[in-house]
Amino acid sequence: MKNNFSNSKYKLCYLSAFLELINFYSNPINEGTLFALTEGLNFEYCYINNGSMVTKPSSMEDWICILGAKTEVIPSINKYFNINFKEMVSSKEGLIEIINKNLLIKSPVIVSVNVHDLYYHPLFNKFNGESQLILQDIDKNGDVCFLDCHIPSSPVKRFEGVIPINIIENALWLDSNQKSTIYTVHKSDINEKITKGILLNSMYNNCRSLLNDNKYTGIAGLKNLAFELESWSDFWTSPKMQTVFQQAYFHIQNRGGPALTRLVYAEVVRDVLLKHCKNEQCIYELYESFIDISKNWTSLAGVFFRGYYKNPELYIDKIRVMINEISNKEEEALYRLIRLIEKG
Repeated sequence: MKNNFSNSKYKLCYLSAFLELINFYSNPINEGTLFALTEGLNFEYCYINNGSMVTKPSSMEDWICILGAKTEVIPSINKYFNINFKEMVSSKEGLIEIINKNLLIKSPVIVSVNVHDLYYHPLFNKFNGESQLILQDIDKNGDVCFLDCHIPSSPVKRFEGVIPINIIENALWLDSNQKSTIYTVHKSDINEKITKGILLNSMYNNCRSLLNDNKYTGIAGLKNLAFELESWSDFWTSPKMQTVFQQAYFHIQNRGGPALTRLVYAEVVRDVLLKHCKNEQCIYELYESFIDISKNWTSLAGVFFRGYYKNPELYIDKIRVMINEISNKEEEALYRLIRLIEKG
């Protein structure tokens, strides 16, 4: 069995498997362009209760989830490329049957897995974390040729090899209903050219969506999170608060978190707008603004991390101030980007 894919590396884990297959089967595209097409820039927070997202903490076992990227990429991909991904959600047994059928006809499958159960992964037996593998082929012994194109490191590494199908079955990422998700690949007649106008329109819509009044997303979500911090010390005991701080740190710093996505978006702003707008100075100033915002998110993650190791309650006021500062900077940057796109 041979792996046919390229050796390019990606920053955003939730895009990496899809981007790998797009570049193999369809028009080559870089990560920033796909990020812009999917209107990926995001802020959203919620609380996790028994594996489900809830808008208010309701149990001492809840923890905070901070998202920096939109992970619903399938509609955008299927719209612009001559490859379609079909999402399938089922029990482990049902999905393994589908995986086998696709691999026997050499049709790749993307699976969501828990890295805690993958023996080659740096986080094996250490942390639970969702990742995606591309499964390419299977032999008569049930060994699967696969590619993990996003191993967390600096720079990001990849791993390709062979793994028994039963290990993949055990590692499938399960939701609160004990279901898992896979993506099968299908050819499509759609192959729309991605123009500058399409990218600018996606970026414009992305900015507008972040400036909405939903209290759990976008700029309003950021400000509401800062407000809700006041109640954290009343809701969780100190040991539980440490876990909440740890999870907040990981969600900010992970490969789909706001610290990294603002860095990716800075590159998108620079590369796309330089082909559209005449005011290069404003473009580079906006580019630097998103770089600065990314650094602010990294600093915020560091405060969550220090609070995890020490006394979380001592850091709540500082975190509240930092989140409000980030929300003001992001709001200003989004409005500047909207004006640049409108003026041309």
